[in-house]
Amino acid sequence: MEGDKFTVGGVHAANINLEILNYEGKWDNVNFDNKEFDIQIKLATETLYTVEQFHNEKISIIDKLKIKHLTSLWIPIGKFYSTETHRNVNGTVSIKLIDKTKYMEDEYKSSLTFPASLLEIRNDIYEQLQIHSNAAEFFNCNELVETKPEGYSYKQILGYIAECACGFEIINRLGNGELKQYNTDINKNIPKGAFKEFIPAEGLITVKKIRYFNGIIGEESGHILELNDDNPLVSDSIAHNILTKMNGFTYIPYMQRLSEADIAMDCGDKIKNTDKKGKIFESYIMQNSWEFAGSLTQNWAAKGENEFNNSFSGSKGPMGQAIDRIQNVEIPGAYEKAVDKATELITEFNGGYVVKKDGELFIVDNEDLDKAKKVWRWNINGFGYSSKGIKGPYRNSNYYGWTNRSRFYYYW
Repeated sequence: MEGDKFTVGGVHAANINLEILNYEGKWDNVNFDNKEFDIQIKLATETLYTVEQFHNEKISIIDKLKIKHLTSLWIPIGKFYSTETHRNVNGTVSIKLIDKTKYMEDEYKSSLTFPASLLEIRNDIYEQLQIHSNAAEFFNCNELVETKPEGYSYKQILGYIAECACGFEIINRLGNGELKQYNTDINKNIPKGAFKEFIPAEGLITVKKIRYFNGIIGEESGHILELNDDNPLVSDSIAHNILTKMNGFTYIPYMQRLSEADIAMDCGDKIKNTDKKGKIFESYIMQNSWEFAGSLTQNWAAKGENEFNNSFSGSKGPMGQAIDRIQNVEIPGAYEKAVDKATELITEFNGGYVVKKDGELFIVDNEDLDKAKKVWRWNINGFGYSSKGIKGPYRNSNYYGWTNRSRFYYYW
């Protein structure tokens, strides 16, 4: 919804909070740690699809899901693994589950020779993870990465590749890696008023510009799609390709509570809603949640900033772009170097005095405050540092009442 940026890329994990009844201690001696749960849901008889509905809406999805028993419609939800288990006093066991993205947090150490393509990097990751994936080509897949990415997790690099591909990475319902993109065709048409609640945003989002490390490219007006500043795989070529593909991408942010759940639908699917007044809205499922507690309920949503907030947060003038370039290109690692230097100075501390006087605390290079030159001064109004004695000026300081906080490093 408005207030949240629309972005591409990332690895989207699926999570389940499962609660099972421990009747007569059936699960007392079962250790659920690291167990695999193959979650499936069987539709009730009254919700079975007709042959016509299969042909018109579902047959392509059903084919992909490889349903075990077509007559009983067991719908696979996915393969999940326990992360937390709680045995409750009310006789239930609560288990938190996550899909195979759980195993993507380790550092990715590429076995490839660079330059290498985005497709080769993605295949290398899944080969190392020993997870089957869709190795088919994807947008920008043949773009080359000149330098081996180091210091990133499997999950981060997969997410960065997905950003370059204008999609997002998931572990699908079969337990395989899949790079999904937003569908161009309508996957589901929801008739007039056939929902519990539908709240659309005031206006459409239409992507017209891209912001990346080298500035903003695209048209003068329109929504800005911001690429991740930390993505080491983005090049000028990839950024311009993303602009070409995403230019004109349009949808309406919304929140929706369904009157009838449809668990075959998933993130990335395109939907068409007709509200109670007959107005038509086309959008995408960007958030998908459901709950089963005797009956199945499902909620969908799509996020996105309004045009003013997007223009304000996404646009940067020449000075801002110059700062970004210095920070990201000309002096890479400057922040880390500053942290290392500050750590060295503080841990190798030698000398200095702490003086308390009239409700104030001073850390100084001379116990005689009138003779001190390097002065940290703390009191109820704030704190600051002076290199010219107790009278200041205190150039690096935080004052009580500021609406923002500064993070700074100072070299003595």
